[in-house]
Amino acid sequence: MSLSNSNSNEQLPTVDEHHACEYLGTALTIFVIGASGDLAKKKTYPSLFALYVSGYLPEHVVIVGYARSPKNDVDFRAQIAPWIKPKNSEYEAKKEAFLNKLIYRSGAYDSAEDVGKVSKEMEALEEAKGSSVINRLFYFAIPPSVFVPIGTSIKKAALTTRGWNRLIVEKPFGHDLTSFNKLSADMGALYGEDEIYRIDHYLGKEMVQNLLILRFANAIYEPIWNRNYISSVTITFKEDIGTQGRGGYFDSYGIIRDVMQNHLLQVLSLVAMEPPARAAGKDYSNYIRDEKVKVLNCIEPIKLENTVLGQYQGDKERNEPGYLEDPTVPKGSVTPTFATTVMYVNNPRWAGVPFIMKAGKALNERKGEIRVQFKAPPGAEHMFPGVKIPVQELVMRLQPDEAVYIKMNVKSPGLQTKAISSELDLSYAERYEGAEVPDAYTRLILDVLRGKQAAFVRDDELRAAWTIFTPLLDEIEGQKVKPLPYAFGSRGPKESDELVNKVGFQYHHGAYQWQPRVRTTSALKKDTIKSIEEDQEQEEQELRRSRRKRRPVELLSPSEELPHSKSPNKRRIISTKNEMVEILIRARPAVQATAAARAAAAKKEEKKKKRTQPLVKRKKNTPKKEKETRVILSPVQDEKKKTPLKKRSSKARRSLEPAYSYESQTEYVSNLIAELYEEQEQDDRGMYNISRDTVVTKTSTCKRSQEVQDLSMEEFRRLMTYGEVSVESVSSTILPFLRLGEEDVFFDLGCGTGKILVQAALQTPCKTTIGIELMQNRVQEGEKALARLEERDIPILRGKRIEVLQGDICEPPDEAGLMNATVVFINNVMFGPVLMLKVMALLKDMRKLKRVVMLRKICERHGNEKCTRAGNYCIDYVHPPEEAEIDVSWADKTSVYLYESLEYSLGELRRQMINMQSPTPKGKGKKQSSPVPPVSHADFEAKLDAVAS
Repeated sequence: MSLSNSNSNEQLPTVDEHHACEYLGTALTIFVIGASGDLAKKKTYPSLFALYVSGYLPEHVVIVGYARSPKNDVDFRAQIAPWIKPKNSEYEAKKEAFLNKLIYRSGAYDSAEDVGKVSKEMEALEEAKGSSVINRLFYFAIPPSVFVPIGTSIKKAALTTRGWNRLIVEKPFGHDLTSFNKLSADMGALYGEDEIYRIDHYLGKEMVQNLLILRFANAIYEPIWNRNYISSVTITFKEDIGTQGRGGYFDSYGIIRDVMQNHLLQVLSLVAMEPPARAAGKDYSNYIRDEKVKVLNCIEPIKLENTVLGQYQGDKERNEPGYLEDPTVPKGSVTPTFATTVMYVNNPRWAGVPFIMKAGKALNERKGEIRVQFKAPPGAEHMFPGVKIPVQELVMRLQPDEAVYIKMNVKSPGLQTKAISSELDLSYAERYEGAEVPDAYTRLILDVLRGKQAAFVRDDELRAAWTIFTPLLDEIEGQKVKPLPYAFGSRGPKESDELVNKVGFQYHHGAYQWQPRVRTTSALKKDTIKSIEEDQEQEEQELRRSRRKRRPVELLSPSEELPHSKSPNKRRIISTKNEMVEILIRARPAVQATAAARAAAAKKEEKKKKRTQPLVKRKKNTPKKEKETRVILSPVQDEKKKTPLKKRSSKARRSLEPAYSYESQTEYVSNLIAELYEEQEQDDRGMYNISRDTVVTKTSTCKRSQEVQDLSMEEFRRLMTYGEVSVESVSSTILPFLRLGEEDVFFDLGCGTGKILVQAALQTPCKTTIGIELMQNRVQEGEKALARLEERDIPILRGKRIEVLQGDICEPPDEAGLMNATVVFINNVMFGPVLMLKVMALLKDMRKLKRVVMLRKICERHGNEKCTRAGNYCIDYVHPPEEAEIDVSWADKTSVYLYESLEYSLGELRRQMINMQSPTPKGKGKKQSSPVPPVSHADFEAKLDAVAS
């Protein structure tokens, strides 16, 4: 089917005849609400791009993003661009055209006026197309707390009257039955059920979409799809990762609300429902959804005695933290990260058959599957006495690597009469090689455009789902049930296996896992002695052991082969220096183990050499060779003192630390910081018009100094304005000014989310970097980023302290230890004279302070010699300061100023003077400090005069 008004002259991918793409001939505007958030960047816009390049969006489609964070179109497109990843050169050519279609506007969600202004602007673009039909799609990539406010604003000011209006609403749909009913009633008062598309991306997965065809279009399944032949149905969702620094969000939901009440229950309804009157063709959506509601209404509320809860603990060997070790998780949390529950469908088809749901994080593998176990064939035990008949299964792998396989019994090859399990399998990747399986979000957004609601959750479905789970959730939370501990990387609590065994589920020695492969003749011969099942069990055990004992990762040159590829059958070549750095950083515990082993071996070898080497007498007056200090990953050093590249590379190989050019290092650090702070999209980012409400609510829990309390609301709002210095400027200018050493204690006062702290820790030897910030939301974002950083286990950060604390810099929290600071950075652009004087008094009390770097001159208001207060700000600091230009988020350019402590400068000069006058002490075996180059008396006096003046 080719459409002349599409953006491609090629044939469109085949779609169902009904619900075809009539919308392509109309004007279409897509509003992405919450466009600056994580979901929109990672899922919504990439899916829209996939539809665009496939010809499923009109050439002149209008795509407008709406959120509270102010930014222009250029900045917004730059933010989205990294997430648009074309699959081939043809798609790459269309990427720029797609990005140029993106528009961004900001405003409040509860303001019909703001929404109306954007709507009026879009109307002008729609009218320019000359279409008589104008359709509008609103994608809610926002939390449910703002569904009703933005829904109300759209209803008042943004609906089209010349076509359809459709809303895509993301989960979670409530927190329990009561909250869902309220949300449903509020949204139902604004929009009809045919306008609301509640999206559950699991319903867009290829294998879930395949369920109805598999069940009802194959004669071999439907006749046996009932209690007479099926002994159990298990639906599993397993992740091999933990919360990864996002435990604060997860903790408010838990594994049951996060996965089971929605994703897994939707899958169960498709497995257990009765045949719908129609599953394709015209207006079939409600036939399917009607049957799903019927089967859900047959499930009784889940009981606590049929449920096992777990919470993962850390694995020190793999350097994986436990759930409670996640800094974003409340102390003592009893939120489950694992759950197994058994439920029953009380109808004639399924009476007595256990439906088992299992979901968890930090388990032994990543997997989503449906496993249907069949009852033993009648009379088989009598027919084959003494022969154990393995259980038969139908398995549908949902993720990763979609597949369907039947595990059936055959005789083992050879002379034995032994039943063994073999599989008839269909691997989508192998059978349909080259076929493009659309992403779940792409498929579902297309369904919305075509008006297909079958894969979306209806209001009464959700009510039935919450009816099943709410009593269990109330009991768990009311009794504060403590989850059972399980090890990171395990199968979960053993009580889970005991529960499913009790209701009839059978394991294959607890370790069966299907992996499609070609069996050789020698392998078949081997199976006459040892069954295929036992062979598979052994392979599975070896796989688990290999995961626990990770191989050491060696440093690779750019042309060497990467041993750890995601696919064991594929070879990949490292082509860039940056990729090498990324590999090293992600090596995690393996790097540490290899480095420790090498260090131990080197130390042993060095001792051996010392024992065998003859003593060499050093000539008199020959100075000891100064011990070389290596700065790791730091471009901030004197060009003349840089170690030659050849030596630096060899040292980097020995220590597994990358040593590349300044540009490579800065690019790596920039990319790393962008990843760490990927979710930092709060309302006040980069703003000069931060709202008063935000200022009040985000600082209310923190003690404020008198100077801050005396500020007017406008002054306080301006003081809380957030701005950032570019990563490049921090590398090239600020870090050289700071001159951080290993023993320095560095503070960033008013640190925002702490990016400069991270950069200082990465690019200097400094072991302690601490920030103080008054705004609570920025501190929380910083803590999330630091948690992600800790998970990466970067070798050069081991033993370093990086911390973001909430507090007023004029009344710093005790745990910060601000009086120990040796180097301080302050973004004082918004500091008034009174506050600046207070800060200077604070700096004066820091007896260890060496240097202060600021973004405004200390004395700029009192620099004139006629001013009676001239010099009040800098009485203890060298003046004038060193100055340099930097790039910042709030202006084209600004300057940065370095001030050195007078006491520290004099101390340094005195040390040089003493060093110049004192002869080198003699003494056998005494280790002397490296000499400082001497200065003449005249030079010393000149410098002293300059400082004193």
